[in-house]
Amino acid sequence: MRTFFATTLVLLIMSSSAMAGFGSGSDYYPRSGSNSVVASVWVEGEGIFNLVVSLEFLGRPADSKVYGSDSYRQLIGHLSVKWRSIALDKILAVSEIEMGGLADLKKEIESAVDILVKDEVAKLMGGQKVEVIYSLTQIMLLEPRN
Repeated sequence: MRTFFATTLVLLIMSSSAMAGFGSGSDYYPRSGSNSVVASVWVEGEGIFNLVVSLEFLGRPADSKVYGSDSYRQLIGHLSVKWRSIALDKILAVSEIEMGGLADLKKEIESAVDILVKDEVAKLMGGQKVEVIYSLTQIMLLEPRN
């Protein structure tokens, strides 16, 4: 009897380990994309700082079939990668920034990401009505370390 329970327990542990990642609620694709961009900027009167900008896309904004589709996951994947080059371009275009200029830079990045989202939805979702929710979650200056 003990052998039966021990064997059953071992098989249960092995089968649950072998199936890790295949259970309901876990997907190969992340439910949200979170990425950061870091670039050095010259802050007027202060010197060089690392500017960190982070943006997060919500992977499933509503309970609809379109948000669970492969094309929507592909859209979020594309956006999660492409927004970084846009943000980096906007940051590098600023040769010098004032502390108060961070709000303007944030608005520029958000406007550019809005255009990217609109273009990618049109290209990848084939005219389906899709809501893409994102948030620029961080924009901060960090002193570089030696």
